[in-house]
Amino acid sequence: MLLAKISFVCFLITVPFVSPREIFFGSGDPVIAPRGYHGQRFFGDLSTEYTIDPSGKSTVCTLYVSSVFAGIEALTVTNPTYNFDVKVGLGTASGAITLNLVDSPLVSKLKGDFTYSVTGNNTSFTFRGDLIGWYNSSR
Repeated sequence: MLLAKISFVCFLITVPFVSPREIFFGSGDPVIAPRGYHGQRFFGDLSTEYTIDPSGKSTVCTLYVSSVFAGIEALTVTNPTYNFDVKVGLGTASGAITLNLVDSPLVSKLKGDFTYSVTGNNTSFTFRGDLIGWYNSSR
């Protein structure tokens, strides 16, 4: 029993402390971001990077597959959808990212609907949902 207690204390000392939020949810982007925000999301081999314009009326989306640049698109009111079908090595991603601009108090969003690969276990998955949201004062 004493050995178990000593082992547990050593475990607590050597394991780095992380906040409860990081344990359960992982560190990442805020759900509602301020205008001008730059962030990214990871999905298997796909990394999506986005920058919300300070006006809140456009975004720039950049795609990386297996950490290699694969595409970039500026999304605006007149060009709200980024359709992509990219491949780098064994990593693949295809689908769309759409800009949905609305006035406050509703939340403007970047919405994703895409399939991405995970070469580590030779599978692919689908993401369908919101990547990030922000409040927009006017269209």
